[in-house]
Amino acid sequence: MKLSTVRLQQHAGHMFREHWKIQGKKRVLDHGPLKQLQQRGIEFEDALDVIKEKRPEKKILPLKSFEPVPVVAGEAHPDYHEEPCLTYKDHNVLLEGFKQAKVLTNTVEINSDVLPLQQDVSIEQELPLQDKLVKRCIKSSLMYDATQGLLPKRHDPSREAWIFPREYGITDKRRNYLLVNRLLQLCSSFSPQLLGQRSVVNSAKFVVPVTLPSKQKILFSVTGDAVVFADKHPTIERTQQEINSELPDISPLSPVVSLEESNIFKFEPSFPLTSDAKLRKIHTAVVHYNETQVHNLFDSPVTSDQILGRSLMQAWVFAMAQAPQNPTGKLKEPISVQTVHTNGQFFHFSVLQLNSTSCASNTEPKNYFWSFPVMDIFKHCTYEKGLPVFEDYNPRVFRTLLAFYNNC
Repeated sequence: MKLSTVRLQQHAGHMFREHWKIQGKKRVLDHGPLKQLQQRGIEFEDALDVIKEKRPEKKILPLKSFEPVPVVAGEAHPDYHEEPCLTYKDHNVLLEGFKQAKVLTNTVEINSDVLPLQQDVSIEQELPLQDKLVKRCIKSSLMYDATQGLLPKRHDPSREAWIFPREYGITDKRRNYLLVNRLLQLCSSFSPQLLGQRSVVNSAKFVVPVTLPSKQKILFSVTGDAVVFADKHPTIERTQQEINSELPDISPLSPVVSLEESNIFKFEPSFPLTSDAKLRKIHTAVVHYNETQVHNLFDSPVTSDQILGRSLMQAWVFAMAQAPQNPTGKLKEPISVQTVHTNGQFFHFSVLQLNSTSCASNTEPKNYFWSFPVMDIFKHCTYEKGLPVFEDYNPRVFRTLLAFYNNC
């Protein structure tokens, strides 16, 4: 007797395969049912003939793709214009930075120490668990988020040909999105009295067309990554002081230098909310500085002065989007906008008062701009040797953001 291995539960599949092999070798025996049917005159058909019967094929029409057909950028484009237009978008920075932004927006800078808002920030607000909650928001946004995206390629100037392995982690766009929205949610939690007076809109698109006295067209198109809307603009109370209304001299450069030209554009204004919205006034706008997106026209590194200029340009476009059209350029009532410019670590707070809609013209009245010193909310927030490291938290940053949020 030949011994075989013990068949257990994991060998059931082998048993079924062998069973089908044996059953497949059986022959179908004829017991005479066909003869009985023929003797009794009963009609019958072979099953194989029924299976092999040719049936009419149904024509299936292919589904058309719902994806929009890409339009080739050229003269055939519906928005093509023979006369080019200068454009300023989210990825642009001005060549001369802050000075060029002042000339282009007809704005003068005022010392921010005279603002009562700055004095309110200096007073420490005793809120329950404020620092603990802010630290939790920072860590959960910059270190503990589970989303892994492809990070930019590493580059070593001393080894041009060396190729580093690609790294995955939290992208700068997602880091800024998570941190800003969580901090604004925290401000809303600390200010229950303003719950029905504030509304936050993400990725709000603003387009402002401007025609210079020289008939040159400029199209400003920027995005407010997190815009706080209210029923009225924030108030700005300042002490009486002498204002230097002289603009900086950037000659021989033009105020529109480094702006890109384009023949494909829509010279129309755009606002993210409808005219019947209850909370339609821009109160505070938060702008992200994504290093993978913002760059110079000539691929040179972005300087700190250009970052300040970007803050002024973004605030000016936000205010211009709500300014009524006036041929003289002078506004009956000034429009105030608070702006926060951040990359997740540094925060630049600023306030703009728009008094005139004139652009690139040294005319009166000038617009006023208060710029707060750039502050870092932390020094280190990363992983070192597999352990999370968080150092040098600055509580003044969140106090300033909360003061901006509560300013009425």
